Amino acid sequence: MITAVPTVEVPGIGPVPYEGRGDHYYCSYPHGSQLAEAVNFLRAHHGSVSVVTLDIGANDISQLGDVAGQAQIKANLPVILAALRDAAGPDVPIIGMNYYDPFLVVWFSDPAALQAEALSAVDFNTMLESIYTAARDPLADVATAFSTTDFTLVGGIPLDVQRICQWTWMCASPPLGPNVHPNTAGYGVIAQAFEKALP
Repeated sequence: MITAVPTVEVPGIGPVPYEGRGDHYYCSYPHGSQLAEAVNFLRAHHGSVSVVTLDIGANDISQLGDVAGQAQIKANLPVILAALRDAAGPDVPIIGMNYYDPFLVVWFSDPAALQAEALSAVDFNTMLESIYTAARDPLADVATAFSTTDFTLVGGIPLDVQRICQWTWMCASPPLGPNVHPNTAGYGVIAQAFEKALP
């Protein structure tokens, strides 16, 4: 969620806006929030920004759960997109993204749970797509790039599960994994999805 937030005292720095959960999420936003920073940057560099990309929503789900997380996204994302559009102007592409599902690795412990897990990702991505479509902003199809609903067995493992193991840290041994974030190859796949979404 991108909103104005309370401050927290950081030793040696002083009060800074606090966003997120956990001790490693101290972020300093001189204008008060991530959105305010983005709007300020876009206005200050009007005519110099060729594209705006958004990776937003996953933290809402992970912190609040599916129902409350989606409700928060539905309330906040249209406001965020409108503010970015106003700051960027009518000609700068604003491209959002949908998501791969790192939890497809449930297949290793419960193969029967794979399809339900993938369908929850489809539900989430459909909601995101409806918001971006309403704002007339394109969407990078990361879910398809990661084969999120392709259950074809390849070497005895579903392709969508293989993609998660290949392109994220979910199947990595500690201390690197399990971790929901992409690895270098995964970030490359996501970048290509954004490139395909460029108008």
